[in-house]
Amino acid sequence: MCLEDWIEELLKLYEKGYVFWEALEIIKERMEDENGKTICTKEGKRT
Repeated sequence: MCLEDWIEELLKLYEKGYVFWEALEIIKERMEDENGKTICTKEGKRT
């Protein structure tokens, strides 16, 4: 999940009624693979 995806997902969670911190926690979990590594590179590219 990269920046554009992150923002889009945040807006979707807002629409569902989540508050900012809850939405961030959900997105953080989705950004990590099963080993806890971030799925997106520093350049914002998908890995």
